[in-house]
Order: sequence, then structure tokens, then C-alpha cells
Amino acid sequence: MTALAPSSSSKGLSGSERETDSEDVDVLQPLHGKKINEEFEDYSNSDDDDDDNNNNTNNNISGGDGYEPLRQDPRSAPKQQQQQQRSWMDTLLHKTLLPDTGFSIKGHPILEANGVATKLLKFVVWTFAMIAVMHFLVAHLFEDRDKMLRWDYIWRYESDLIVRDCVVFFVVGRLWEKPGIDNLAWMATAVMSNMYFESQNFVWFLQHSVTLFQMHCIWPWELWVFALVLIVAAGGLVAAHALKAYRDKMVASKLTEVGLCVLFFMVPMITSDYFHLHHWYAGWLMGMQFNYDVWWSRLAMAWCWGMYVNGIAVYGRDPVLTCEYAYFLTLDNRCPYISCYLEGMADVNNTSVKEMVPVDWRNCTATDDYHP
Repeated sequence: MTALAPSSSSKGLSGSERETDSEDVDVLQPLHGKKINEEFEDYSNSDDDDDDNNNNTNNNISGGDGYEPLRQDPRSAPKQQQQQQRSWMDTLLHKTLLPDTGFSIKGHPILEANGVATKLLKFVVWTFAMIAVMHFLVAHLFEDRDKMLRWDYIWRYESDLIVRDCVVFFVVGRLWEKPGIDNLAWMATAVMSNMYFESQNFVWFLQHSVTLFQMHCIWPWELWVFALVLIVAAGGLVAAHALKAYRDKMVASKLTEVGLCVLFFMVPMITSDYFHLHHWYAGWLMGMQFNYDVWWSRLAMAWCWGMYVNGIAVYGRDPVLTCEYAYFLTLDNRCPYISCYLEGMADVNNTSVKEMVPVDWRNCTATDDYHP
């Protein structure tokens, strides 16, 4: 206000000028005073609002004016702990030992970074490694095995077939869509599967094969009860997959997938008298169908793959058609040693060479014939 008062420098102004200046002062003084008063009132109102907010906050904390104090739900702490424990366990069980995104050396990629080739390689390598370990352990600990089978025989004669099995299982089983199998959940399940099948050596009624002759003529009743339990358990697992397929509207797709697998991998052989359901074959054919990305489906797949590994490690990857397949390869490749058999079959007076005729499962007395 004093800044607007006339100063000593205004002495030189004319009367009219001084009157005008004084009029400006008279006009501005009330405006500035009003503005200051409004600012003071606003400041006072804001202080009152802050006091009201503080009172409301105190009322909320103290429970006044109908407000209840904010308390933490005592049930939320255990839930949070359970979620943390579940997350920790999930990480422990499903974290892969090696990355799924490829390998590179000094910036030069060894495997493509999209993960498919890496996952397949890890699956194949892990399969061979487990077959080798199981073959070594079984050879030194158990008597119920193929004593002629050696690791170098598996590597030389069956490695290409094992790789093909892995590729088909990898594709049909949707392993290319899931994290790599080098995690604790998968590997531990496969190891337990191997332990289960080796423990069958200590159960007397499990010392039989799944062939028509053995089932019809040799199986004891205890084994039939055991088989019935397995059928019920497997049926429940199949029903769970069918229900999930129905909910996902994938029934037609799933039936097509299973039908094609049966058509190509089972129908051509099932009618042969030499057919033998090796457990490597059963684990391979069933396991690839359990391909949903849920824990119970992954568990079933890993168990079946352990079954596949155990069958090859203990008995080798024997052909499903047994000697019929071997006989075909011998004839087709014109192996000279087959000539003795062929000459013996052509000789009407032959008494030393026995014809390779599979046992008739309908005749339980025909025990001298070949047992596939």
C-alpha cells in the first residue's frame, strides 16, 4: 500500500496529474484489500478443512461416527504364507536345469533360440542317460533281466529307434509347448516309475508277460486282481482326460489324435500271433496321449516315460512282433544263416530243425512251441 502513495518525485507533477494519481490510489487500495481478505478467508477455510479431515481420520481410527477401525483379516496371513510356499515349491519342482532358449558360444548359436530344438535335444539326451544308468544298476543288482543285453548293443542296434520314439513322443505329447523335461518333478516321477517296475521282481505273481497265451493259460488269480486294479486306475485317468477334452471342446481333435496313433502304431501288429505287449511299448504308446498341461496329466506322462526307459534298460527295445519281425528282416536281407532253416523246412525227412510256430493261446497244452 505504501508503494502506491505519492513520493517526493511527484512534486513536479501538475495538479491534474496529481489528482489522477490520487484517484488511482483510491481505486486500487480497496481492490487489493479485498483480494487479501479473500486469500485470508480461503486460507482459514483450508485450515478448517484440514482440521475436519484430521477429525474424520481420527474418527475412522478410533471407531467414532459409525466408522470401524481398519483391521487386517487374521485369515489372510496363512493364505499369504501358503501362496508363498506354493510358489517356492512350484519353482523348485519345475525349474529346468538348463535353459530352453538355445545354446551359443561367443555369440555363435549352437541351437536355435526358439526352444523347440533345445527341448528335443534335452529330452533325447536325458532318455539315453537314464537308460544307461538304469541298465548299469539293473545289471549289478537284479537277476530278472536280459543277461545277453549290453549297453553297446543298445547303442549300436537300437539308438536310432529310440531317437525316433523320442521324436514321435515329443510331437504327439506336446512337449514342444511345455518347459523342458529337465526339472525335478518330471525326473523324480520317471525315477519312481523305474523303481516301481524293478520292485515287481519281489512279487511272485508279477513274474509273467502280457501275451494271450500267458493270460489265458498261466496267469494266477492274484495277477488278474492286480490287473483289474490297474484297469480301473487307468480308466479313471482316461476319463479325466476325456472330461477335460469335453470342457475344452477338443473331443473330436483328441479322438482323431488317438485314432491315428492306434491306426499307425497298433492296428498293423495287433492281429499277429507273435504280438507281445512290451512295457516299453505300452509306456510309449500311452504316455504320449497324456499331453495336457496340468499336473496330473504331466505326472502320468512322466510315469509312462519312466516305464519306457525301464523296459529298454532291462530287456532292450525288442520288436513288438518278436521273432516274426526278426524272421522278416533275415529273409529280406538274405542273411546266409537262414539257409539252414529253409533247407530243413524243405526237407520232408527233416527231424532236427523245428519250425518256428508260435504257441496257440487257445491250447494250453502246447507249451513246446515258441512263446513270443
